Amino acid sequence: MLTIKEIVSQCEEYRKFSGRKPLWTNVYTFVYFCQRHGPYFLQNVVDEWCKRRDAEANNSFYNRVQDARRVLDYANERGYTDVAVHVQVKWSKPTHKLVRLKEEELKNFFMAINQYHFYKAVFPNEINELTCKVIFKLMYSNGLRPVEVRELETEDVDLVSGVINIRRTKGYRQHQVVVNDDMLMLLKRYDEQVNRLVQHRYNFFLNGAGRKLGRGYIDTWFSRFWHKYNTTPAVAYHLRHNYAIANFNAMSGMNIDEAYKYVVALSNSMGHASIKQTLYYYSLTAQYSEVLIRLSSENINNIIHQLPHEENRF
Repeated sequence: MLTIKEIVSQCEEYRKFSGRKPLWTNVYTFVYFCQRHGPYFLQNVVDEWCKRRDAEANNSFYNRVQDARRVLDYANERGYTDVAVHVQVKWSKPTHKLVRLKEEELKNFFMAINQYHFYKAVFPNEINELTCKVIFKLMYSNGLRPVEVRELETEDVDLVSGVINIRRTKGYRQHQVVVNDDMLMLLKRYDEQVNRLVQHRYNFFLNGAGRKLGRGYIDTWFSRFWHKYNTTPAVAYHLRHNYAIANFNAMSGMNIDEAYKYVVALSNSMGHASIKQTLYYYSLTAQYSEVLIRLSSENINNIIHQLPHEENRF
């Protein structure tokens, strides 16, 4: 039997060499909890961790159990310990509807970005202006997740072909997107201007200090611009919702074969693990009832299936 410290060390090495992300903070919270009771994983301690707390939301409980499972499943498979997670928790699918941003709201949003008075006298704020004027247009036009934009490196963006290689994303689902000519021109101009300010940069998009974007960067700036003229609630991720919904609207007039090919292409572009995840947008949006009526129920049932419980957060 290996100690907790040895198991975690080997797990980190395994994740590093297999191209996975390091264990995150919440996993170490579980590890430290177990270490307070001794150098080895103990079943009664793990069971205590896996008890649902008073007033704990179901999905918070799910995440906490999954944090323990990630380490213990790794250790069990290799015979490092016989301690395991026995509790079963299912993720609760979101009950909210997808959000489509109104055209007037989007105009207000991008107008607020263009009108915002970035303080140009200070070098860092010049980068903020350059980044904000490009990053949200990229998310709007190509449906990228915020994490995908934050994690982009210079080598991921082909400024000749317009192909962006998404390597760091939800669930390690590497995929590629192709930007249109206008977006490619914006990316080229951004690259040239930032290169004059920061030499030998590693990440494509930088924050005001010339460093990689932090987790809250996109949401903070989005909120600032959105609420300048709009009163309805929205978050940066809704740009991705809007991208999916706008693409489904483009299916109007297609026959079932054309629609299927279109959805497959959209699914690949959005980096979904399966076509079911893409059709989740379709099935939740009431405005597609017209399209559903046009397609025979037999054919549509061949495409749209009930999502597994693991599908969440789009």
